[in-house]
Order: sequence, then structure tokens, then C-alpha cells
Amino acid sequence: MSEDRRIGLTATIPVEVVLAAGLKPVDLNNLFVAHPHSARLLQLAEVQGLPRQVCAWIRGIYAAADDAGIQRLAAVVRGDCTNAEALAELWRHRGKDVVRFAYPLQPDRAQVAEAIQELCRELQTDLPSAERWRERLMPIRRDLATLDELCWREGRVSGGECFNWQVASSDFRSDPESFGRELASFIEQAAARKPRAPRIRLGISGVPPAITDLCDVLETLGADVLFHESPRQFSMPYQVQNLAEQYARYTYPYPLPLRLRDVLEQVQLRGLHGVVHYVQAFCFHGIEHAVLRERSPVPVLLLEGDEPGPTDERTRTRLQAFIERISQERQL
Repeated sequence: MSEDRRIGLTATIPVEVVLAAGLKPVDLNNLFVAHPHSARLLQLAEVQGLPRQVCAWIRGIYAAADDAGIQRLAAVVRGDCTNAEALAELWRHRGKDVVRFAYPLQPDRAQVAEAIQELCRELQTDLPSAERWRERLMPIRRDLATLDELCWREGRVSGGECFNWQVASSDFRSDPESFGRELASFIEQAAARKPRAPRIRLGISGVPPAITDLCDVLETLGADVLFHESPRQFSMPYQVQNLAEQYARYTYPYPLPLRLRDVLEQVQLRGLHGVVHYVQAFCFHGIEHAVLRERSPVPVLLLEGDEPGPTDERTRTRLQAFIERISQERQL
């Protein structure tokens, strides 16, 4: 039997280093939320001793790794979740091979370069090999940027479709070549569609929602999602010269002012009418809502979710009221 080359990721890390090491990246968040029995995974995590009060994502990715038999993990211990370091220690205690990756406190390119070099050493590869993978992934990242424009500029791609592709770019579904071919084929088909003029133009900020049908529900209520803050960042839709620059421009792991600037720029660029700010239950990111609400030039709705699943009736009612408010204010 061949060696298992999978490595589970708790969050986005320089995936080019993982690929240069000959490993297959598996985003545990995507593995968890796409699992047909995600609720059972949460129960398994609790049986293993993770408290019910811990965020569903932490419990979910812990159990998803166990369920898939993944023995090698890469945990982002700074720049993502405050519980990830404790999770890494638990995995180590239970015999798994864990690599820790820490983003610097500020997006200083020299410090980012040091972190990437350390990851190269941990995974027994080198920076030139990782840079070659950056170049190999550039056409896919350009296609992801094209996909985004087909969504918000041309109305040929739905918000849900855009979200699914962007979220999947965190690990390229463990196979960049296949992912790239499928994406290129999808873009070719989408480009031939008739454009659709958006109605209420919304963005979604915050962490990727655990609400699995959020974009579809918003469409049924008369709104189109034209911006996904974090998934778009996963796709890294900008031209850079090296990995240090790429991961310094990746806003998600850095302080709120950098993320806020990106969100506000996209609100203006895309002509958004409102923003749905999604936060996870028991997550420190919820504190950031006050800042976003005060700085945003358009209305902001706070949504808090927990376990993966469809939109409940209370949330649907709140979304409907938010859209009706925007429609009345703008006379749309």
C-alpha cells in the first residue's frame, strides 16, 4: 500500500509549500461541512472529550480528520482561530504528526518569508520548489479572478457557484491539475450564459458561513451575492512576484483594519447595497461586528451560526426584513 500523502489543514497556509513537499492538502473545514453526516462528527468529537461550548468548526475538523483517517496535520496557530493551538496539542497528544504555522502579527513581507521558510523546513522541501508551484498555480488563480468577475460584473455566475469554487481553492480539492481543468470548463460554459442584471446587491463578510444554502435563500428573497470576503481571499486574486508578497496580501490572518479596508473597497467597487456579516458562535470575530457596522457606508446585518445546515426560519425572516429595508431605502 502506498504511503498516505494527505495532510489536513485547519486553515489556509502556503499551499504551494505543501505541494512542493509532494503532499496532498486537505482543507478540514471543507471536509467537515461537506460531510453527509456532519452532526454525527460533532457528536464523535464530544465523545472524544471536546467540550460542547467549543466552536462547531473546531469540533468538526477534529472529527473530520479522525473520520478520514488523516494522520498528518498542519495547524494555523496564529492568524486564524484562537483554539487552533490547543487543538494542535490535542492531536499531538493522540499520536498525530502536527506541523504548526504562525502568520506574523502584521503583514510584514520579511516576517512572512521567514514563516514560509520555516514551513519549508518542517515539510522537508525548499523555497525555490514552492515558488515553482506558485507559478504553476497562477493560471488557476487568474481563472478564479475571471470567475469572480463573471459573477459580479456580468451576472453569468451565481453567488453560490462563485462561493463554492472560491472556497475550494483553499486546497484545490487536493488535486490542482484536475481542479484547474474543471474550473476552466465551468468558466467556458458560464461565459456563454445570458447575463442577468442583479437586483439587491449584497456581499458576505466574515468567516465562510456554516449556513449551507445562504446564497440560494438570498436569491429566492430577491438579492444576489456579489462578494464573498474570505473565500475570495482564499483564491488570492492578485498578481504578485513571490510567495512572501502573496501571503502578506492575504488579509484573513491579519488585524481587522486590513480586512476592513478590503471589504469597504469591494463594497464601493461592486456597488453593493448591503453586507451580511457572518460570525461563528463562540468566536472572537463577533466582536469585530461593531467596527464594521460603524464604518460601512451600507447597511450591515449580523448573522451568527453554529453547526452546518440549511437556513432556519428565524434567519430567513431576518434576511427578508434586511432585504426589504434596503429595497425601501433605495426604492428598488
